[in-house]
Amino acid sequence: MTRFSILFLSLLFILTVSCGDNTTPNEGGEILDDSGVVIYKPFNWKKSVYEDPNQEYFKSRLFGNWSWNNMAMIHRRINSKPITLTAIDLDNGEIVWEWDDYFNPETELTNGRFFSRTDNIFHWKTGDRQYWIDLESGSTINKVRSPQSFTHVMEQLGDIHYSIGFYESEQPDVSTTGVFGGNFLESNPSLILNKEVDPNQIHSGRANDIVSVNPVIIENDTLLVIGWQQIFENIDFQSYLGLYNLSKNYWEYDSIALCEPNPKGVLYQPFQVFQDDVITNVGKSLISYNYKTGEKNWEEIFDHDFSFAGFEIANDVLVASCENQRVYGLNATTGNLIWSSPGSGTPSNLKNRILNDVVYFGGGSSGFLHAIDINSGKTLWKLDPDLYEMGSDWDWSITVSENLSGIGKIVIQNLNFAYCLDAAR
Repeated sequence: MTRFSILFLSLLFILTVSCGDNTTPNEGGEILDDSGVVIYKPFNWKKSVYEDPNQEYFKSRLFGNWSWNNMAMIHRRINSKPITLTAIDLDNGEIVWEWDDYFNPETELTNGRFFSRTDNIFHWKTGDRQYWIDLESGSTINKVRSPQSFTHVMEQLGDIHYSIGFYESEQPDVSTTGVFGGNFLESNPSLILNKEVDPNQIHSGRANDIVSVNPVIIENDTLLVIGWQQIFENIDFQSYLGLYNLSKNYWEYDSIALCEPNPKGVLYQPFQVFQDDVITNVGKSLISYNYKTGEKNWEEIFDHDFSFAGFEIANDVLVASCENQRVYGLNATTGNLIWSSPGSGTPSNLKNRILNDVVYFGGGSSGFLHAIDINSGKTLWKLDPDLYEMGSDWDWSITVSENLSGIGKIVIQNLNFAYCLDAAR
């Protein structure tokens, strides 16, 4: 099928599908390219991201996979209203609730890549602002402004959540980060772990930063798998792995170097714990260590980095989307390459975007929504935004979930609409 034919078909779809919200599934079947990849998938419903065509564009990205109890959450701005976090029923596209109780409702957006949830309570941090909302009603349970600012990293173990935040060190004018911890509902978590600042290793107002934390239980003790990095005089970085026994307040080990100092020696993505291993991405490498012993399992070096999409793990397959526009499937235990498939530059993050052995991501350079089978590497979808109404590139807001009947649903957004599609499987 030629590009002209595809665009002609897209025009027919736009003419036959009404503008504005549509909670009725659109007619027509899938469109495949010459290689059998789906480039158009009929939608179950669509919802306006904003209604005023003259309204100034706002970035609607909700980086996290926010879904709960048959609902998907998206950002919307309707006419003169503030930006709203909107919960939509996965089955019928109806709005369940809208929430806009931000400290700065006109300008603030929820990044939401990391969050904590206990039952129906959602908690996230944005800078020095913290929010807790009831997912059943969409009402605010609590919101506070903290004395320190937080990164978006959050992990949870039981009722305790751990986050990375900035704190004042004993060295003047130094910005550095440590681990804060507290009860899920606690609005003022305590600094529980930081690396001592070496006055000889302060450069450009920065020192050693803790950038990743994963709580684990070993023989009834709570331990923190820590990723941290050091900056050097020539703005080189070196990243390290550490294991801190929080129950007994000592380091099992604290400075296993993950790379030599270099300009890209940073942890692009937080650690992921897989069985007894911790897997990370430093520069152009994917690396696995046994976090209990500190021994390296494997390292695979590529020709570019994974700074945008990072990686995700499911069923012993590590899926990583590289800036060389390739997607790789590795055996998470051995590091052996299983497959390599075409991808996209500047793709959306893969965290929590695998459903029924299919990974979904938005291609920044391609503009498509990609879906790849993680076992074979076969490309199932490359949804072309030009085939959807007011076609603009797919945003990085991608919700991957199942409805109450166990049917996979994908909610994606462009600049104008959110669409719900049946998952590839």
